[in-house]
Amino acid sequence: MSENAPTFRDILNLLTEFRRKIWIVLACAVAGAVLAAAISISLKPIYRASTQVLIDPSVRQPFEDRSAPARYLEDTFVVDSQVTVLQSSSVLRNVVTNLNLTEDPEFGEKPAGQGFLSSLFGGSAQRSPETQEAIANSAVQALRDAMSVSREGLTFVINVAVDAGSPVQAAILSNAIVETYINDQVGQVSNVGRTVEEKIGDRLKILREQLREAEARVEAFKAKNNLQSTDQNGLLTDQELAELNTQLTEQKAALAAAEAKASEIRRMVDAGASLDALADVTASQTVANLRQQYATVARAEANLSAELLPSHPDLIRARAQTREIREQIEAEVRRVASTAQLEADVLRDRVAKLEIQLDTVRSRSNLDQQSRIELQELQIEADTNRTLYENLLSRTKEITEIDQISIPHARIISPAIPPTSPVWPKKKILVALGLIAGGMIGTLLAIGRSAFSLCLRYLLYPRPDAAFAPVEAAAPLAAPATLSPSPPQQQLARQPDPEALAVSYLPRLPSQGHPEDMDTEELLASLWDFKGGATDREMRPYWKAVFTILKKLQSERVDGFASTVIVTSVDGRHNMAALSVVFAAASLKNFRVLLVDNNTAAERLSPNMPSQPHPTTDLNDAVKLADLDIDFLSLTHGRRKYQDDSKGSYQVLNRSGLDPEFDLIVISESPMASPQVEAVLQDAADHVIVSVERQTALS
Repeated sequence: MSENAPTFRDILNLLTEFRRKIWIVLACAVAGAVLAAAISISLKPIYRASTQVLIDPSVRQPFEDRSAPARYLEDTFVVDSQVTVLQSSSVLRNVVTNLNLTEDPEFGEKPAGQGFLSSLFGGSAQRSPETQEAIANSAVQALRDAMSVSREGLTFVINVAVDAGSPVQAAILSNAIVETYINDQVGQVSNVGRTVEEKIGDRLKILREQLREAEARVEAFKAKNNLQSTDQNGLLTDQELAELNTQLTEQKAALAAAEAKASEIRRMVDAGASLDALADVTASQTVANLRQQYATVARAEANLSAELLPSHPDLIRARAQTREIREQIEAEVRRVASTAQLEADVLRDRVAKLEIQLDTVRSRSNLDQQSRIELQELQIEADTNRTLYENLLSRTKEITEIDQISIPHARIISPAIPPTSPVWPKKKILVALGLIAGGMIGTLLAIGRSAFSLCLRYLLYPRPDAAFAPVEAAAPLAAPATLSPSPPQQQLARQPDPEALAVSYLPRLPSQGHPEDMDTEELLASLWDFKGGATDREMRPYWKAVFTILKKLQSERVDGFASTVIVTSVDGRHNMAALSVVFAAASLKNFRVLLVDNNTAAERLSPNMPSQPHPTTDLNDAVKLADLDIDFLSLTHGRRKYQDDSKGSYQVLNRSGLDPEFDLIVISESPMASPQVEAVLQDAADHVIVSVERQTALS
């Protein structure tokens, strides 16, 4: 029978699994809360500070005529317009400039690395005017995005809120925006200043143009006649003439001193003056050093002359040293004399050039005297225009400044103070959301696979009533194995021909009172052939018959949830223990299989297993591994624990929670009657393999 909706038992099993894995949900919930707390701590906090402004339409200016109508409209629309003015670029740009927000990483340009690569590829600390303007515009937009201006209901109160990463900065920005707005309004409400600009502005423009033209004529006349002015409003020619005259006087004095020095040295050298006199005249350090050496050597020569004969080698050597040092002194004196003469020649040449240059400048100065008269006339005209323009401009500024004494219509009634807590992130909310999200993820991890499998089973893959496959019988075999249909549409009392329901024919296994068609050795050989990777052509006949059943069940299996197969018989005379082993071993290559022995009527499967469980084994004990690598569980031992025979093995397994751990559960059951098979198909089992004697089935 096909089922399109989960049964109550399916939902109960899902809740049981959820209760068993509740620790996963709790762990994920705690992990989600901890992660949310960590994220909330790592997030940059946002603080919001608010300033309240009152727009008072009843304010009158001190010098305003009381009899004149108020210039500031007493209308609520004025407040709405001021909300827009507070967010205008004219107000925000002043805030950006005053607080230097272009250098603030939160509103202005983000700090960039100034390392080797930036300098290598042209990085420069100097910004072009276009770049500075773009940065300022970006800071203005960032400040506009960070602020919110709203009107408090229908009142004349405006609330200005600013979000920033620092509570102090948020308060400073909010107060600065309002203060800038008030200062801007003070200048704009002055009607007197605008009137002065309208009436006197044109005259100021004319005077400004006249002044520019007069100054331009002065500069053009200077350029045409090569008359360059100095800082003291003198001509450059006069200044140059004075400087050349001073330089010529200094150079002539230096030339006279150099010539006197050279002449004196030359005279003393020619006269053969003493070394002491030469050293004093030349004032040369080299000559002074040589003179000291000469005195030392001469003293040594005198001492040797008194003690030794004239032909003594030491005396001869001392006389040679004395002569050599004197020659060095004479050579140094001649060099000094030559240097003094060279300096005198250089100074003489420099004086000559200065005299020529002075004559040239003096001639040009005489020619400039004719142009000075015209230049003075032009300069007087320019000075007159400048005086008139400055006087009129000063008077205009005076009137404008007097009119600037006004009372603003807006005033701060509640200045912003640094907030104590951020508006983002809300740590408690984030932790609560993390707790909920973690719990949802934990629930998904705990029962998500089972819930998905349940939905997939009943929505996309409804459980078939019965499935039949073509009979691939191995010749001549004894017992047919059939897949039993679900009986709501086909009552078991009206069963079709068993030959038509047969899936495969198996040989009779060893049992008491029946001749055997196959011994145990052949059965085990068939198992190990399949486990060793034997192909279909290499399989033994018995294994081919079993493999036919396996392929039939696998073709109807849906991945993602466990399949439960119950192996039973209707007469109890056929031993299905070996068939259960064979079927479980056949599934080893693809699935994790649990083989359950719950057959109390026939010869038990447990003693035949290679590894026998302990008699006290219960459902929560660890399952022992057999040599065939099958997880084995015996429900026949300790039967007194499950004395109620109405509870089948599949019910016990569902309560124990073992089925989600396996892909396939094969249960060797006691003989069942038709109503029991029907109940099994309706409750839990995906397939029921019923074994009957062939002779009985045919009869």
